Amino acid sequence: STTFILGAGASRDAGYPFAKDMGRGLLSWMDQAQPEGLCDFAGSASFLRETFADAEDIESLLEQMEQLTSLSTNAPQEERMLAARIANVDGPALLHGLRRWFEQINRTTPNSSYRQFADEVIQPNDTVVTFNYDTALDKELKRAGLGEAGDGYGFKIESLPATSRVDTFKLHGSIN
Repeated sequence: STTFILGAGASRDAGYPFAKDMGRGLLSWMDQAQPEGLCDFAGSASFLRETFADAEDIESLLEQMEQLTSLSTNAPQEERMLAARIANVDGPALLHGLRRWFEQINRTTPNSSYRQFADEVIQPNDTVVTFNYDTALDKELKRAGLGEAGDGYGFKIESLPATSRVDTFKLHGSIN
């Protein structure tokens, strides 16, 4: 058996952004997205840009949002109100927007490299160690009859099919 190690660039062909481009891409997607339920994506994107200087740097944005929402109860009223808005309105919109954006990428971008990998390279009993958070490879392994969520990640999940012929270890977790 062979172990394949996939770095962060492996998902580019499937349309997923590098982390350094994620904030800009997500906020741009939110600018164009229609509201869903309580999520006004465009309004939240605008608010986040106005509120946080580095909003297009996703790591900086998330760190600043975390700091703000973990204020003590002794913080000034204005800061607590801002923290409440981030925790209850714009943070959930950002998270839901990220999920929807990735769903769109997954549905609309052909992932020819992963398809070729699943069809022509990887074999039963091989292992993939990946640093990618997306599900494009997972989808292609399932399509090729090599991967299932029920046992393909190195552990069994009782209620899901357990017929994986390849193990996938996602060191950064997964959006699924």
